[in-house]
Amino acid sequence: MRYRYPLAAAGLLAVVLVLLLGLAGPAQSQEWPPISVDMRAARSGDLVTFVMFVTNRSAQTYSYDVRAAIPEGANLVSCQYGTNRADWRQCGLDGLGNLGWTSPGGIKGGTTVGPYTFTVDVSQAPRPVSFAWVNFYNNTPAGAWTGPLVAPADTRPASTVYVGTGRGTVAGNAFMPRELTVPAGRSLTFVWTSDEPHTVTFLSSVSPPPDAPPPFWPETVRPGDSVTYDGTQFINTGIQERGNRLTVMFPTTGRFAYFCAIHPGMAGLVNVVAPGGGYTTQAEAWVRAEQENRTLLGLVPAAQQQGLAGYRQTRRPDGTTLWEVQVGSVVRAPSGYLELLQYFPPTVRIRAGDTIRWKAGSPHTVTFLAPGQAPFDPFETPPTKPSQNYDQTRTYHSGVLGLAELLGPDAPSEFDLTFPNPGTFPYVCLLHGPLGHVGTVVVEAR
Repeated sequence: MRYRYPLAAAGLLAVVLVLLLGLAGPAQSQEWPPISVDMRAARSGDLVTFVMFVTNRSAQTYSYDVRAAIPEGANLVSCQYGTNRADWRQCGLDGLGNLGWTSPGGIKGGTTVGPYTFTVDVSQAPRPVSFAWVNFYNNTPAGAWTGPLVAPADTRPASTVYVGTGRGTVAGNAFMPRELTVPAGRSLTFVWTSDEPHTVTFLSSVSPPPDAPPPFWPETVRPGDSVTYDGTQFINTGIQERGNRLTVMFPTTGRFAYFCAIHPGMAGLVNVVAPGGGYTTQAEAWVRAEQENRTLLGLVPAAQQQGLAGYRQTRRPDGTTLWEVQVGSVVRAPSGYLELLQYFPPTVRIRAGDTIRWKAGSPHTVTFLAPGQAPFDPFETPPTKPSQNYDQTRTYHSGVLGLAELLGPDAPSEFDLTFPNPGTFPYVCLLHGPLGHVGTVVVEAR
């Protein structure tokens, strides 16, 4: 994180402080929380300044830490307490995108302390959104309080939809915000913001979709295009990766649904109203998208637990063991779903003669490549007959598993392979290998 422009935010800070003078008045007593944070933000070009005041609503003194999240992709410009500008190293940067200040001396009951201020450059940040929290201690009750998400005021109509979230094997499959309202004639730019690829697909109300499964529908637009949609066109970006954009202008009123053609359940809605009607502001869209983003990424522990719950072993009459390994895990949320692109567990230790059964509820492959074999199109290569004995000189491929939501309940979801000889054998998902979806089978002598 870089420290830049040490004086650039001085004028902006003065404006924000004027807006916040009312926050420093007498505090009202309440049982919980004893300490809280008021946060505001203002923007000037690519610079956003966040200002925080800590308020003690109780009658006793509390020691505390006040923290704030730096917007994803933003660079810290400056930070200070009151009128004393601090070197950025004194702002308590924790290496996790958070900064903060500690007050061991504490805050007296019924008082407000501040302002705690930091300025960030958001030119490379998807959303200029932060939130504050405070940890209070040395008294009873102790604990923490977290404030709401805060963005600088922007009353223009929303202009951006974020397509996906997550990096590597963590894939948040959602359009953020999932639903918004814009006036007719307004354009929305769809920005791909995840390592997992996606499509943006609008169906036509006057003609049927192509006669093929959705993942194989033809592209009708290219990344960077600007197009018009009134409900009669068929728009499909094809599978696109992080950083791509598509701008869609909506000339007529209506409710227009769209979806990702390769991730069933990943969908969004644009409500288009007549000019002068109520709409989603840009600030509201930023906050809503960030809330949905944090909700999805917060599901990682649950997804890990779900994946590992599918790891089982069954002793067979001949003394060998059948091992069940789950391929991927999915946890759903109101805005979409979180998927972990992993084998559970990534390394399986078995004995010679044992069999592994991989089970997938979402699209993945189990592919052992022969020495020198390059990855190939998983849809073009037929699957290997299951229950064969593994030979490390050959390629073994499950085909694409977990396509029931796209192709129906008869789509294959399992793949078995028996390992007669000791050794260490790597394998990969051909759909998500570049994202880190790999596994290893370690076979020990019986």
